[in-house]
Amino acid sequence: MVKTSVLKAISSEEMSGVSSVPPKPNILIVDDRKENLLATEKVLRHLDANIFQASSGNQALSLILRHAFAVVLLDVQMPEMDGFETALLMQEHESMRGVPIIFVTAISKEEKYATQAAEIGAVDYIFKPINPEILKSKVKVYLDLHMQREQILKLNAGLWQSNEELEHTAHRLRISEEKYRVLMEQANDAILMLDLGGVVLETNRKGETLLGRPRKEIISQPLASFLMPDQIASLRQLLTGDSAKPVDLRLSGKNNQILTAEVSVARVPMGEQQVLLFIARDITARQQLEQQLHQAQKMEAIGNLTGGMAHDFNNLLGIIIGNLDLLSDRLKNDEEKEPFLCAALDATLRGADLTRRLLAFARQQPLQPQSVDPNKLTEGITKLLSRMLGEDVEISLNLAAEVWPVVVDPAQLEAAITNLATNARDAMLHGGRLTINTGNRRLDENYAAQYPEVTPGDYAVVEVSDNGAGMPPEVISHIFEPFFTTKERDKGTGLGLAMVFGFMKQSNGHISVYSEVGAGTTFRLYLPRATGENARDIQSTIAEPLAGGQETVLVVEDNGAMRGIVVQQLKELGYRVLESDNAASAMEVLEANHGINLLFSDIVMPGKMNGIELARQAFTRWPSLKIVLTSGFPETKLNGQGDVTTGLRLLSKPYRKADLARILREVLEGKIAGA
Repeated sequence: MVKTSVLKAISSEEMSGVSSVPPKPNILIVDDRKENLLATEKVLRHLDANIFQASSGNQALSLILRHAFAVVLLDVQMPEMDGFETALLMQEHESMRGVPIIFVTAISKEEKYATQAAEIGAVDYIFKPINPEILKSKVKVYLDLHMQREQILKLNAGLWQSNEELEHTAHRLRISEEKYRVLMEQANDAILMLDLGGVVLETNRKGETLLGRPRKEIISQPLASFLMPDQIASLRQLLTGDSAKPVDLRLSGKNNQILTAEVSVARVPMGEQQVLLFIARDITARQQLEQQLHQAQKMEAIGNLTGGMAHDFNNLLGIIIGNLDLLSDRLKNDEEKEPFLCAALDATLRGADLTRRLLAFARQQPLQPQSVDPNKLTEGITKLLSRMLGEDVEISLNLAAEVWPVVVDPAQLEAAITNLATNARDAMLHGGRLTINTGNRRLDENYAAQYPEVTPGDYAVVEVSDNGAGMPPEVISHIFEPFFTTKERDKGTGLGLAMVFGFMKQSNGHISVYSEVGAGTTFRLYLPRATGENARDIQSTIAEPLAGGQETVLVVEDNGAMRGIVVQQLKELGYRVLESDNAASAMEVLEANHGINLLFSDIVMPGKMNGIELARQAFTRWPSLKIVLTSGFPETKLNGQGDVTTGLRLLSKPYRKADLARILREVLEGKIAGA
């Protein structure tokens, strides 16, 4: 009877202890830098735990003698005693056996450090700067596991007392499991619990989302069955603990979609056994954006390079064309020499066309935009394409009704469609079908998020498709780069698609390509819909070359050869010509000669003042002075130079004598504003 009373008293006391609120777990942060301690505590202070700080290994060892800790965050690089040595000494203490240690470091990410951490027994290895959400999520998992372990130990101590205590313990375990389930479900990352063989024991909802399968199809399956075959070795290395740092793995998601996840694995005790926590975050979208950004930066760098090259070539070609024009005037009746001159001039003009293509890729070509009906333009170019492509290529034209008007340079759009059609013909070695479609499409924010250069809005679409050989992904990633070609030597310059790419970007449009080997290729040109004033038809006329005049022209050009050619051409046109080799001396000439009618100046010149600044000062001093600028760079380079450039006429190098004569007459006679 006495024995029964004693047992009841003990049972009552144990029951009271079980129902009481368990003490908060302790977290130990070890770092020799005070700011790091404060920053880490700030991230973890919202957790239901006591946080202790230690600024050295010795101080940490002193704290573990007085307190029991659920998890330790340990800096690797510390004076006197580094993190690895501190961890080894900690594990010699009875209270620290089985306590998870997470190394936090800013040192090199070399494999040897992660391997050393794994050999010591660390459960994780995190690099600075720390992602607060990932750190907090991981620490919460270890705190919860610690609380469960502590609760289980307390319950096991009272199991011998009575069956009633056993039932109560089972109830507590069910509550703990529910808490664990809530924790798992609230995590932002996919968390899968694995046995040491890599078989899935449990998963949260994020895990179901990541793998694109319900829980019942994931549990009891080897994790390797959800990975791409070439990732199995990396997973095996991760599960065996040979690497403690996070790695990227390619998984098979919903509908066998391939995605990339950043994963880490922690080995944690679960009772007398150990399990593996597989924590994964989908980074597929982030990787795609990074790749697109890298590609855009690469194309921008190539564009800047080619634009600069084209500028230098234009200056050289300007000198050659100018001299050939002067010779042409002198050899008009020389039947023996004139053919050689024409051949040289023809080759030089082809060189000028090459630089135009380079400038098109660099988005720096001069454009003459006007309102264009995509249907009319596409229909009009079809006859030309049928003759150009030959009888082996069948052209199918499908024009949608009421396609939106666009504001583009029609000649450049025709050139872009022609380039795409030519490439399509070359891809159909034995003939085939070329299909050209038009239509309207709204590109929304979701589409624009995939392509940073796209602005959401309405677009008219011109689609060019073929049923030719198609292209593999490794070719598609390079097709818009200048001089890249898969054609045989001397079969192509590699500038056609580069020019189309540059034209679309310069027109605020977008180009996409889809291709499959053996199934053909489809290019889509997206052109912004014209609205308001831009939608009005604009008639473009090209005036015949005009005669010369007797006005006074000041020529400002730092290149002596080019300046000499221009001066000679203007004199032959009847003008009185003054010349200067820099902007500063040009201002002096203007001050001394008030009868100057027109300033013809290069833009890029040495010294503190370039051609644009010269035009600005000259326009301020003499508002009636007519101004024409010239440069190897095109008109787009004038953007952002101020109101003085509004209405200025730019003559892009290289130019013919007839172009020079025509533009000077137009400006002097007021047909086009010169200032």
